[in-house]
Amino acid sequence: LLKKGVGFHHAGLNQNCRETVETEFRNGNIKLLASTPTLAAGVNLPARRVVISSIVRYDVKAGANKPISVLEYKQLCGRAGRPQYDKFGEAIIVSNANAADIAQYYIEGTPEPIESQLSDDKALRIHLLSHIVSNPGIKGDDIFQFFQKTLAGLQTRSSTLKFSIEIAKKFLIRENLIVQKAERYAATEFGKKVSMLYIDPITAIYFRRGLETVSESKKHTLGFLHLITSSEEFFPKFSLRNKDFETLGTLIENKSSELIDPISEYDCNRSLLALHAWISESSEIHLSDNLGIESGDMHRMAETADWLVYCLNELSKLVERADLLEEISTLRKRISYGIKEELVQLVQIRGIGRVRARRLYDHGIKSIADLKSIPVNKLAEIDKIGPTIADNIKSELKKVR
Repeated sequence: LLKKGVGFHHAGLNQNCRETVETEFRNGNIKLLASTPTLAAGVNLPARRVVISSIVRYDVKAGANKPISVLEYKQLCGRAGRPQYDKFGEAIIVSNANAADIAQYYIEGTPEPIESQLSDDKALRIHLLSHIVSNPGIKGDDIFQFFQKTLAGLQTRSSTLKFSIEIAKKFLIRENLIVQKAERYAATEFGKKVSMLYIDPITAIYFRRGLETVSESKKHTLGFLHLITSSEEFFPKFSLRNKDFETLGTLIENKSSELIDPISEYDCNRSLLALHAWISESSEIHLSDNLGIESGDMHRMAETADWLVYCLNELSKLVERADLLEEISTLRKRISYGIKEELVQLVQIRGIGRVRARRLYDHGIKSIADLKSIPVNKLAEIDKIGPTIADNIKSELKKVR
């Protein structure tokens, strides 16, 4: 397609593919670029002509197709016209609806007003906790006055805002994130840690419960993966397809000893399958062909999982589960590199990733000690290594005590 001047752009592209497509489009070698709304979301790729193939889009919250907003239409049209080449840009809507109605609504219409996100319970919980952490001993009236000065305070009735804040405060007190003495509020150690990690208190509470109930003296890999992929904070979440249920059922059955609590297939998502496959060293082709997960999406999942496993690690210290720290640290490395546990030691050496580590392991080099003992010429003979990489590895080994 690229050779014929046609490309596509979506969030699932890996970094190399994305950079190639965007560069070639800017250089004029790609004449037609089919895209999901990612380009409207802020990627700087202006074009002479923008064709909006549909003015309806599936809305997850509504569970149905809904017309795009005027604001999104204006954002899409904003891509039309290259400042250094064109005197004007063209934006075309493809629709079976009445053209005059569409023109009046979208072209002549005014973008919708910006609405404060603090009306969302999650955002209010996060910012309320953060404000109390930053102002220990703050009075309830001062908390209310602070939020009154925000956009939410301007757009929401005072009684409604006050009620929402009171509900959030009671929740944070009940879950031991903050304490109240007389009319003043302060954060607990748990609340301070949650605010520092910048996660939703709901997620932190969910993690705390998992960490407090997890058993000792066994592996919890699948249990921890389920904990993070089922949390509010995990993204992107891919729903299960019909053909995924058998694969997931087999995984749960085979790894039931690793679970924190009993789960069924209906408690999981496809992202759990993808992450488990990733740390089992499945290839990007396998992930795409068998799970429908593109490399860019897998990268985003691994990044989110790395952050949430770090949060698990920090919360483990707080709930006095030091016995879990080594396992959680190992899991974080496995997610970062996409490797089985046996390769964790090898990837600590700069220049060794999941592919080279597997080649080394399969050649009997299973530890740092093995790497140090093998002659450089023998190391260079291993597939995916070569003389230059072998020299670099030996140099890195000198830094390891």
